[in-house]
Amino acid sequence: MRGLNSLTGLVGRKVTVTTAAIITILVIVDLLLTRQLLSYGTMNTDSIETIIFALTAVIGYGIGSWILLMYTQRISSELRAKSRLINAMHWTVMIAQFSILGILLYLIYNNSVNCHGYFTFCNAPRFSTVSVAVISSVLASIILGIISFKFFSWYKLNKRNLIVLFYGLAGVTLAISISGDAFDKLFLLHVVEEKTPLGAVTGSAFIYKVFAKYHGEVAYKVVNPHSTRLYVVPSSSLSLHRLIVILSSDPPYVFTWLGTLMLLHYYYQRIGKVNLTFWVILSIPLILYLIGSGLIFSLPNDVTYRFYYRIIFRAGTIGSSVLFGLAFYIITRKLAAMKVKDYLTI
Repeated sequence: MRGLNSLTGLVGRKVTVTTAAIITILVIVDLLLTRQLLSYGTMNTDSIETIIFALTAVIGYGIGSWILLMYTQRISSELRAKSRLINAMHWTVMIAQFSILGILLYLIYNNSVNCHGYFTFCNAPRFSTVSVAVISSVLASIILGIISFKFFSWYKLNKRNLIVLFYGLAGVTLAISISGDAFDKLFLLHVVEEKTPLGAVTGSAFIYKVFAKYHGEVAYKVVNPHSTRLYVVPSSSLSLHRLIVILSSDPPYVFTWLGTLMLLHYYYQRIGKVNLTFWVILSIPLILYLIGSGLIFSLPNDVTYRFYYRIIFRAGTIGSSVLFGLAFYIITRKLAAMKVKDYLTI
């Protein structure tokens, strides 16, 4: 126990922020590759996908999670001593996070033994991949629900504080978004297996196109050397699927952006620096998101320039996410209270 406490003490704010930045960069690369916005070029697709997946598992759920959780454990020690709920949340997250790591490492092992190194998990047990989605989605939804309840209870005490209200709405809509996305993947998507044609390139890709052959929309396609797995949304479920997609992206984004706008505006107003640059920096990611998401106007699926709209959309979502994090980082630099700095860092 003494050794664990010594290691925990070494995890400071700089190490934690650096770790979070590395995980963020890794997730961005992962996102751009899986959405076909970054090209593999002449590199071996299977090798690159395997490396990226392994790095995400080991760093994101292993080393990175350990550093972030150790920092959180040290900072929240006093709070956890006073609140059984917070203490239970902390240990539940820790157990769940490393359980997911174990499942992901098993998938990597199964992949290397049974699939000859192919990233696409040709013989991966379905319960393993489903369990990752269930554990992470259920736990994230519950925690965000609790956080939202806290925000709403604080807003009830001071109904003039719109920052608290918007972050509460962001939390509850994000919880609904995660739950809806999990429901979509677990209950609406049907898995279709078929033989891989000769000469087909192995790999995975998001399709999002309706095919009469499959009686629905092919959302995701995984090509293995011997078999191809398609994740299909049946035509009868397309309306519900598209509603879930809309609710899963737009409301959480809008409320988080509004909360961050008001938080930064309040901060810069106090130091007297609200100017045109402030509004431009905040507006650019929002404009990119609105254009790329199709909220302003949409294009048919067969339009050549749709790829560029996807780039604009991802630029808006990634840029906004970085902006949301920077908002808290900027504010922590001017705070004298170390405890508040630590909580904002979390």
